[in-house]
Amino acid sequence: MSDTTMRRRGPRQKDVTPKDLIDFKATRLELQWNVPAAHLNDEFFGHHFRTIASSLRHVVEKLFEKGSRDFDDSPWKGKNAYLEKFIDQIARPDPLDAAPWDDLLKCPMKRTAVLRGAILRIIADTVLNDYLVGAEEDETKILREQDENLITDDDFRRTKMRQETVDMFLSHHQGVPPNFWPYVDKHTMKILVVILPIWNWVRRTWPAEKKIPDIKMAYELLHHSVAYACWFAVNVRRSPSVLTFDWPAPGERYTPAQVEVYPAVHSASKVANTENDFRAVLEASATNRPAQATQRTARVMVAVVPKVDMFSVVDGQHGYNIFRLLDARVVSYHGLRAAYRPHIRLPLIQVS
Repeated sequence: MSDTTMRRRGPRQKDVTPKDLIDFKATRLELQWNVPAAHLNDEFFGHHFRTIASSLRHVVEKLFEKGSRDFDDSPWKGKNAYLEKFIDQIARPDPLDAAPWDDLLKCPMKRTAVLRGAILRIIADTVLNDYLVGAEEDETKILREQDENLITDDDFRRTKMRQETVDMFLSHHQGVPPNFWPYVDKHTMKILVVILPIWNWVRRTWPAEKKIPDIKMAYELLHHSVAYACWFAVNVRRSPSVLTFDWPAPGERYTPAQVEVYPAVHSASKVANTENDFRAVLEASATNRPAQATQRTARVMVAVVPKVDMFSVVDGQHGYNIFRLLDARVVSYHGLRAAYRPHIRLPLIQVS
């Protein structure tokens, strides 16, 4: 970009770094501790997981709104292997797009979906997979060893024993894990560092004089969502039920059980790919012309939210109940009907 163009467009927002948060402390989200065990039912967990997903949508929409300037380069220009790893797990663009991976973050709806999915995937794989969020080191060690020693036992028996151990530990701390807030601080910073390159890339589309969220506001918004997820994780460990996450695989066929969060993305893909297919038929020579237009179907572009189920033992009986906390949320595209091979990865993204 020339100096003349830069002057005409004006200065852009400056990039932010974690150093801008030195000595900053986020306000702590008010949380209800010592929830009665009788209240830790399927409806409780369903309501609060939906709230986690909703709060992350608010954070992403607030932080990643594009300004009036064009994007100045590819979002993948800088190396960000950790974020790319999570995005690769939840997203796969339409391979027929002109610049598939760039478009995944330049399109407002796709960008929102990708960041929502990536942040929730990080939380699900770390916070919601921990033995006990904010526990002391020796407590975590006991829970880990207990889990490893009972690995061959029934899942519900292991979960029941873990619940009893967790309740015992929490009773020593008035119901609040002793390192809960340091844990929240640590994981909030980890997530912020991961998404920071993409956030700075979006921030550069805003003029310098425009008042937009700064890094302190971003950290606090994210801190509240992470704190809520951590509180949820503690209560999951207080339940003998088993919580499971089933993430749709990017590229697999869309199913009616999945909720399409941005139908306009699929509609635009369907129009564009249908036009391209018919154009290819018309432009082909008589000898090479296919007998029919390319067969297509809806495929998952972004797994925004996983399918979440809660498995509970039926008291006094054999077997268990399954309660659907949330159906999977996805964004889809109009892909080829031919069999999808998930091991094939587009070459535009390198994952370590």
